Amino acid sequence: MLDGTIEITVGEDLHRLGTGDCLALVLDRPMSCHNPTRKTARYAVVKALAFWRGVAESVARGERALLVAEDVDGIVGTVQLVLALPENQPHRAEVAKMLQD
Repeated sequence: MLDGTIEITVGEDLHRLGTGDCLALVLDRPMSCHNPTRKTARYAVVKALAFWRGVAESVARGERALLVAEDVDGIVGTVQLVLALPENQPHRAEVAKMLQD
């Protein structure tokens, strides 16, 4: 949520989001959104499934490693290391993408 409040119902589950909140969804059930206030609500929709599938496939092929940092609330960061480098550099890896909360 960029600003305001929104209620998102997915199937029978109701999620109330405020500024700074984030919700990950699998769109396999009916979904509706509602602003329960008179204040404008601004939010961003990010589609990440294809990105993470590509990362998982690359990890499975041994081309990269994915490291995940977690705390009691869940994932707080990730970093990807590219391992598929030239033969004369087997000891190296390159940081490809670092995401943090």
